[in-house]
Amino acid sequence: MKRNSLLASSAIVLLGSIVMSGCGSREGASGEAGSNQAATPSNVQEKAADKPVRLTLLASEAYLYNDDFQLLLVEPLKKKYPHITVDLIRPGAGTQIQDLVAAKSVPDLVILSRASKDQYKELGLTTDILPLLKKAQIDLNRFRPGVVEGFGDNGQVYGLPYATNTNALYYNEELFDKFGVEYPKDGLLWDDVLAIARKMTRMDGGVQYKGYDYFMNYWLGYPLSLPLVDKSTGKAAINNDAWKNVFQLMKSFDDIPGNQKSPSYAKAFTEERTLAMVGTINLFPLLKQASSQGFRWNLVEFPGYKEKPHVAPPVDLHEIMVSRTSEHKEEAIRVIEVMTSEEVQLISARKTGRASALNNRQIEEQLGAEIPYLQGKNIAAIFKSKPAPVRDETKTDDQIKRIIDKNFAQVRNGAIDINTFMRQSEEEANNWIAAEKNK
Repeated sequence: MKRNSLLASSAIVLLGSIVMSGCGSREGASGEAGSNQAATPSNVQEKAADKPVRLTLLASEAYLYNDDFQLLLVEPLKKKYPHITVDLIRPGAGTQIQDLVAAKSVPDLVILSRASKDQYKELGLTTDILPLLKKAQIDLNRFRPGVVEGFGDNGQVYGLPYATNTNALYYNEELFDKFGVEYPKDGLLWDDVLAIARKMTRMDGGVQYKGYDYFMNYWLGYPLSLPLVDKSTGKAAINNDAWKNVFQLMKSFDDIPGNQKSPSYAKAFTEERTLAMVGTINLFPLLKQASSQGFRWNLVEFPGYKEKPHVAPPVDLHEIMVSRTSEHKEEAIRVIEVMTSEEVQLISARKTGRASALNNRQIEEQLGAEIPYLQGKNIAAIFKSKPAPVRDETKTDDQIKRIIDKNFAQVRNGAIDINTFMRQSEEEANNWIAAEKNK
């Protein structure tokens, strides 16, 4: 779950873990969730001999609130590994990862998304933890197919996912009631959403209501797994028919009179409540306050393309990675063990609304079970779409996204057409790639 605020560096400390026994190696057998090994004199003595270890964890609030840090790491960690202490560092002025590398104070653990993998790899901070995971008897077969391998290269594993983002079409029940339009349903195609958006976009009582807004300018291409860069050539790959269809769909929404993209779709939907529908990642945290104020909303399955119905953007993994420079890698693995255990994953799903990366239907069905404002919502819609295959990602992607954002603004204001936009954006991207190579 992503949230925008980044707090200055802060340290929150505690210890320990929850039980995740009975796990085998990736090739070995796995035990029942929640099973415990009996305490014996030998392992009691081993526990007593554990020396205190202090680790640091770099994580923005976009990935882990303070309360969640306590709930998902500190409290369960204290139960199982009380000799391990974790200090939480927030990225901010002087505590960005580049600053910490320069100061030779690289954290032992980092929470990040898969898209940041190349950045950490270039900084020399990734390391293969697969041997350590096997030694710790952490069963990787518990995870959904492909999610472990997705955060590594050539058979190496750099970290494990402790959560995944979700995708859905959120809608404002109040506006649909106000204008007498039927609520959206699961299984909508983009043409359906476009038709509903035209009905819902209108000026009423001096207020401009908008029918639909999308997450980001390139997000609609994600269900199609469209890459931004051709890895075989190293050049931009956004001037083609597949991307043209995506950009044309975006323009179709923007061309609805009054439905121009909002400066903040989240604010328009949860605060101003002038937006009827938005297709995006997990909005549950942002809907907490609005729900407490009586806001009536719901969600349905993420819309699909005709050629790929019931397909959502790829799984967006939130990973916890061990730094190559850590002097306490085995203890860091124990922290990962705790956060990815069935027990903590169930707590996370029920209390924080995070979807788990574990291949566990019981945990999936418990998503949001202890969050009052999610009761009665169509949570099952999140899991009705199949995530698209992960698209090829490169370190150049972020720059290309910025170029798309800048140039598509000219499409919106009518300064250029789609063909010019794509040709211009790809040319700018390739010039930037060439300049980077020559540095």
